[in-house]
Amino acid sequence: MAARKKDYTSTDTAFVTMDSIAACQMAVQATIDPRPGQLLAKPAPSPHDLIWKNLYVPRYQRRLQSGVVTVFITTLSILWFFPVAILASLLSICTIKHIAPSLGESLERHEVTKALVRTGLPTLIVSLLNVLVPYLYDYLSNIQGFISQGDVELSVISKNFFFVFFNIFVVYAVSGSAALADLWQIIKDSLSDTNVIASKIAQSIQSLSNFYLNFIMLQGFGLFPFKLLQFGSVFLYPFYRMGAKTPRDFAELVQPTLFNYGFYLPTALLIFIVCLVYSVLPGSELVLLLGVCYFALGYFVYKYQLLYSMDQPQHATGKAWPMICRRIILGLISFQIVMLAILVLRKAIYEAVLIAPLLVLTLWYNSYFHRQFVPLTKFIALRSINRESDPGRQSNPERNGENSTQFTRRMSTIDEDREKGSSFINPSLITPLEQPWIYQDPPPPLSPTESVNAYHPNDYEDRSERHNAAVSTSSSVSLGDTRVWRNSGDDNV
Repeated sequence: MAARKKDYTSTDTAFVTMDSIAACQMAVQATIDPRPGQLLAKPAPSPHDLIWKNLYVPRYQRRLQSGVVTVFITTLSILWFFPVAILASLLSICTIKHIAPSLGESLERHEVTKALVRTGLPTLIVSLLNVLVPYLYDYLSNIQGFISQGDVELSVISKNFFFVFFNIFVVYAVSGSAALADLWQIIKDSLSDTNVIASKIAQSIQSLSNFYLNFIMLQGFGLFPFKLLQFGSVFLYPFYRMGAKTPRDFAELVQPTLFNYGFYLPTALLIFIVCLVYSVLPGSELVLLLGVCYFALGYFVYKYQLLYSMDQPQHATGKAWPMICRRIILGLISFQIVMLAILVLRKAIYEAVLIAPLLVLTLWYNSYFHRQFVPLTKFIALRSINRESDPGRQSNPERNGENSTQFTRRMSTIDEDREKGSSFINPSLITPLEQPWIYQDPPPPLSPTESVNAYHPNDYEDRSERHNAAVSTSSSVSLGDTRVWRNSGDDNV
């Protein structure tokens, strides 16, 4: 209550609510100020998605935090190479003999332990890394300084995919069938001659099919039942239950688990890329079959979790789709490089020359996608805005006796309905203060009078309406509408 009565210093960030979608989209798509880096406008996140403590941090400090975390993750990615390469070398009995001769001879005498070490153990450790590393990246993304939880989740997707693609696919492809002592020599040779790493990838990809078979089976048939049962939450529930003392603690026990796309999407993208790479290799039909089973199980498991079991409060407005498309294009490039390497390895030069233009066309399409499609995922096209009627309501398609195609917005989504009427005000200033929770049912929030004249949204709205009445008649700023600055509306900058 004391904090709500204080006055706070203004920051360099402001929220402006427009009268119409057209005004908002023209503002965010236009260069407003001639000075570089001044008066930058971009679409605002959902009010429920904002991280207010990061919003108050100066921009230079957020950039510094982001730079430090990026440098740390880059260093960590380099360091990941060594344990993953050592783990990949366990796939080769020759490497085990080089490190521990007695262990290698013992494994050769016992087929069961030999198969367990070469197939089950590396796959299990890689899967454990794939489960645990996203938690580290989630923590790093949360301290990186993003102003919305949706941006944090997108960052986790990016970081986790880089980890699984680089370490589980590229590092395994390079070092999967190599002896540990030869890894450094392979790296040195590949820096001077790219044909070395191409031929090495071609040899390893063909010999690593059993590893990826086990990986897909473990991710699909092994881990999906645990995800469906939410084994982690079920396992930890008794411990949280024993630590719960108050009715508020017991109420928090029944809250749904949050669904984080950064934990699940990168693995699905990696398996899609693996299936794409092995799609034309001889003897790899089982990889495709297991891939189909994985995505079929994933469809039902994730659909059940999102609909009935878990909550996903972030409203990122489809920002993950450009990331998905870029990574699928990366999978196509990887597939084409592997095909070129295999054809060159088999001395099929003419066939490799015929495939080479596909690689160039894929790179060109990646640039074309970035120029033509990505802006449409960031902004609403002005032609798609029906300016003669309210948003989401279709108007008469015939005007002046001529037929014209109308691009109209669809009706409001569930997320938009949930956010309707919300304001860009720190919840700590407007949320009704809670009373002590003593009985089983939650108590009603304190009224404004009981909060000892605490800061209340009605006060803010009254001041805002008086301010808007004074500004709307004298404002010289107009972006397609006579009244631009208003406290309540449909779209926000």
